[in-house]
Amino acid sequence: MEHKSLWRQHLIVTTLITLFIGLLGYVSITLRIQTLTYEKYLEVSKEMRGEAATLIAEKKEAMLYIALTLANDTSIRDALIHNRPEVLDLHRFVERLSAHTSIDHIQFHVVGADARSFYRSWTTKKGDDLSSVRKDLVALLQEPRAGSLVSVGIYDITFKAMVPIYHEEKLIGVIEAISKTGALIQKIRALGMDAVLIVDERYTPQLTYPFTDTFIANYYVATADANPKIMSTLHVRQLKRFINHEPFITLKQLALLGTTYTLFDVANDPMAYLLLFKPIPSINFENIGRDRYQLGLIFLILYIVAIALYYYIYILRESSIIQKMNVQLESMVEEKTQTLQYLAHYDTLTMLPNRLLFIDRLNQGIKHAKRYKTTLYLLFLDLDRFKEVNDSFGHDAGDELLRVIAQRLKGCLREEDTVARLGGDEFTILLAGVAINEVHTILTKILGAIAQPVAINALPTYTTFSIGISHYPDDGTNAELLLRNADTAMYRAKELGKNRFQFYDPNMTRCTLERFQKDSRIRSALEHNELEPFFQPQIDARSGKVVGAEALIRWRDPKEGLIAPALFIPLAEETGFITVLDSFMMQSTLERCTRLLQEGQFEGTLSLNLSVKQLEKPGFVDELRSYLYTTTFPAHLLELEVTESQLMKNPESAITLLKEIKSLGVSIAVDDFGTGYSSLSYLKKLPIDKLKIDRSFIVDLPHDSEDAAIVRAIIALAKSLKLELIAEGVENEAQQAFLLQEGCSVIQGYMYAKPLCYEEFAAYLATSA
Repeated sequence: MEHKSLWRQHLIVTTLITLFIGLLGYVSITLRIQTLTYEKYLEVSKEMRGEAATLIAEKKEAMLYIALTLANDTSIRDALIHNRPEVLDLHRFVERLSAHTSIDHIQFHVVGADARSFYRSWTTKKGDDLSSVRKDLVALLQEPRAGSLVSVGIYDITFKAMVPIYHEEKLIGVIEAISKTGALIQKIRALGMDAVLIVDERYTPQLTYPFTDTFIANYYVATADANPKIMSTLHVRQLKRFINHEPFITLKQLALLGTTYTLFDVANDPMAYLLLFKPIPSINFENIGRDRYQLGLIFLILYIVAIALYYYIYILRESSIIQKMNVQLESMVEEKTQTLQYLAHYDTLTMLPNRLLFIDRLNQGIKHAKRYKTTLYLLFLDLDRFKEVNDSFGHDAGDELLRVIAQRLKGCLREEDTVARLGGDEFTILLAGVAINEVHTILTKILGAIAQPVAINALPTYTTFSIGISHYPDDGTNAELLLRNADTAMYRAKELGKNRFQFYDPNMTRCTLERFQKDSRIRSALEHNELEPFFQPQIDARSGKVVGAEALIRWRDPKEGLIAPALFIPLAEETGFITVLDSFMMQSTLERCTRLLQEGQFEGTLSLNLSVKQLEKPGFVDELRSYLYTTTFPAHLLELEVTESQLMKNPESAITLLKEIKSLGVSIAVDDFGTGYSSLSYLKKLPIDKLKIDRSFIVDLPHDSEDAAIVRAIIALAKSLKLELIAEGVENEAQQAFLLQEGCSVIQGYMYAKPLCYEEFAAYLATSA
């Protein structure tokens, strides 16, 4: 009976283990396969969008190159100059493009500087006024700039490149190169994908004469030979999923993986959607099968181990081995306890006492000093430039440096002194029963020992200490206060230039407290809507017209009134709160200026200053894009100002970031130009649009010959680089006259207006209209 009962017990346990591990394995493998499949679909959809983006970029670049070529064609220029459209015939050029390149179905349109159609390659119609129907063309004539875009017209969606035509530096017209999207669809199909081009329902009314009669609800299908199976499967709900930027969807009935590449208009709003499809059987799922096999093998091994462990435990239970194991376990527990006690009180890297043990010794030292009326000094040491060692050589090198530093500190002290590592690169030293002259001797000895080089990766590495000292009982009667005051003194040593020691002074705490209070006031001011944007108009001195405005932050304190930015911006930059202020300014000024635009009061450029911390913040470009989208402020009317010194700190990184910002349609201005140390080789690479002459060069014009020479040089540089110019700080007519004579007509300064609050700015615009 006992034998049968034991056998039944083993059978039940074995069955439970089998069911548990089997169920766990099934769920784990299923979830893993689903995860890998999702990740694969995500990867493939990203590749599909990347390939489409590359083809679109190539198409736009090719169109732009063709338009640039024709913009310099003397026959087109002569026809415009002499008003003879009948002499133009671009049909041969179109035929050569079709015969010798992959570009076909291309048309050309020449428009005069008066916005009237001058020549169309597809019709004899000409002379019609386009100023009321072609906002993009009017904008180009006002601000000439070559560009390429995707456009929805009255017939279809096309690629369009527009380039201004000049004669003797005067704008005489615009050349447009227009191409259909059919070739793009064919190239996408050649890559093993299918594609359908859909026009957003907001643009459907523009298609007066659409080339196809296919619609999905209000969305026009621009692909004439769209796959009928895909079209019969697509419906409005699926199309909405595509448009709402889901990373991908699957059409299971067609075994297709689909994703979307969105085409944006000049206002950065969705204009059309390129629906991309790839056969799921063509996707390589080899890694999923390999993972399934490996996971199955792991759970099989786990099952065998579990069964073996069960029987092993059963055998041990029936023998005296358990008693021996108990003895071993007791020994292990005792050893681990001792190890844990050591780890609880000592730093494993340097073998110095840690914070817990140091605080205990500090408390004991305070009690001893209080009882026997002896001295007690606390040294708080922080390594200077330790982060640079970690960043340059790696954390292993940093750990080795800390070990060497710990040994050198121990060599500078007496047997009865305590040196500890609080954490990171911070050390503390406790000196009991020493005179002030002895403390100075020890401090000098420490700074000398640390100044000796340490070999890191066979290279001599130099580091220094900033040291703060507090004294019992003058600087505190408890451990917390002594540590805090020594830490404060250490930071004062860093402010004074590092590699030095500083004894605590009560004034240090008072200054620190004032800084914290002021920082708290700034944050509270933002929460209570005491911060607001002011606007200083930017004037074209030739016409007196307002052509823009610079947004400047102001603090309107309920008690103190307006507080100048110089009194709170430097602290915000030091604490990092400047990024919050920048974001606030960006959103609030865009919202206010959008209202002015909608009311027809303001049509100029809005300039916003950005700090270097904001530019370095991850996700800044996405944040800017979000603000432009939510406020509907036109990106081409926004100008971001960055200082010359900010750009030169890391010009290569600045080039990359500014190109991302420019891709949104936003322009870039260099503020305070001439006050830094720019490299002209980098300046010509930076994707900037405007130079802002600093007020320090304007204040003594035109009498100061050196300032006059500098301003002339900046104006000449801007003209040679084809950059716009603006001068700030203009306060009198003599300064204005000098700038106009030298070729700088856009002016900002008290001569016209001081920075104005929103209501005052709106009133100023109304009176200036």
